[in-house]
Amino acid sequence: MRGSALFLSIAVLAAAAPVSRAQDLGGALQFGPTTVLPTLGFGVLANDNVRASENDAAGDIAAIFQPALQVNMDGRDFDWSLLGSARFDRYATETDENEETYLASTALSYTATNDLDLNGRLNFTRASEDRTDADTDGGAQRFVYNDFGANASARWSPNRFSLAPNGSITRRNFASEIRSDREFTRYDGNLRIGFRVSPAFSTFIQPGVTWRDFDEPDGGGLDQDSLTKRGLVGSTFELGKLIEAELGIGLFQEDFVDPDREDFTGLQLNGSLTWNVTPLTDISFTVDRQEETSFVEEGDEQADSRIRTEASLEVEHALTSRTTLDADLRLRLDDYQGLDRSDTRFTIGVGASYRLNRWVALSGSYQFDRRTSDADDAGFVRNSVFVGLRSGF
Repeated sequence: MRGSALFLSIAVLAAAAPVSRAQDLGGALQFGPTTVLPTLGFGVLANDNVRASENDAAGDIAAIFQPALQVNMDGRDFDWSLLGSARFDRYATETDENEETYLASTALSYTATNDLDLNGRLNFTRASEDRTDADTDGGAQRFVYNDFGANASARWSPNRFSLAPNGSITRRNFASEIRSDREFTRYDGNLRIGFRVSPAFSTFIQPGVTWRDFDEPDGGGLDQDSLTKRGLVGSTFELGKLIEAELGIGLFQEDFVDPDREDFTGLQLNGSLTWNVTPLTDISFTVDRQEETSFVEEGDEQADSRIRTEASLEVEHALTSRTTLDADLRLRLDDYQGLDRSDTRFTIGVGASYRLNRWVALSGSYQFDRRTSDADDAGFVRNSVFVGLRSGF
C-alpha cells in the first residue's frame, strides 16, 4: 500500500505542477521537480543485406521514424522516471521486413536511509526477432514477441561491507502460434556481497541463479526447462577521475530438467573499464561470457543452449562544442551446446552527430557486420548506412 500511495503521489505532483514554471532546457520542459523531454527522430537506412543471409543478400532502403517521451522527477528521497518510445521501419521493396517496436518502462529509486537504497523497475517491449541472430535461421518471416519484465533491488552499506540483492522476472509471449515453443518465464536472482578495502578499491563475491520455465517442449519433444547456478569473485577500482573498472570471474552450472539434455559447466566472465582520456574523449571496454537460451537447429537436433563470449570497445570524442564522433568494435563468439556448431561475429561502426541548434541534431553512421559459422549457409556480410535528424535535445 505504501508503494502504491507513493506512486500516486508522484503522479499527482507531476500533474499539479504549474505550467507557468516551465523552462526551456533545449527541448526539455521543467515543471518544479519534474522534467519532461519529448524527442522525435527521422532517418533513412540503406542496408545491402536486409535478411542477413549468406546466399540471398537483398538490399533495400528504409524510412525510420522514432518518437519518444521521457519524464523524470527528482525528489528529496526518491527519483522516478517514465519512458516511452517507438520505432517504425518502412522498407521500399522488402516490405516483409517492416517493423514496429514499442518500449515502455518506469523506475523508482528510494533512499530509505544513508545506508540503504531501494530500486524497482517495470518494463515492456514489443519487437520482432533480430535478423542477425542465428535463432531466426534466415527465415522468410520475423515473428513478433512481447516481453514483460519486473526488477527489484536494494543496496545496504552500513560500513565497509555491503549487501546488494537483485531479483527479476521476465515473461515472453509470441504473437504467432508457430513460436509457441519459445514462450517462457525466466526468474533471476543474485546477491552481491562486497568489502571496501579502500576508497578506490573494493572486492565482492556474487552468487546467483536463473530458472527458465518454458511453456512447451522443443520441436523434438524435449523439455527445455533449466536451472543455472553461478558464482563470481571480483573487484572494482578507481584511478582518480580517469579510470573506473570492474572485473568478475567465476563458474556457472546449467542443469536441464530433461535427462536427454546434457548438463554442463562453463567459465563466466564480466568486466568493464571506462577511461576518461581527456575531458573530450572517453574510451569504454567491456567483456562478457555467459550461457544463453538458443533455438538453433541442425537437422532434427536443437541446441541445448549457447555460451556467448563478447568483447566490445567504444570511443567517443567531442570534436567541437557541436560535433561528436564515435566508433565501436565488437567481437562475439557463440558456442552451441549439443550441436557441432560455433559462430564468430565481427562488427565495426563509426558515426558522427552535429548539433544544428539547441533543439535539432544531424547524425550519420556506417556499420559493417560479418558472421562466420561452422554450419552451412549460416554466415553473412552486411553493410548499412544511416542518416537522420533528431529533435528535442
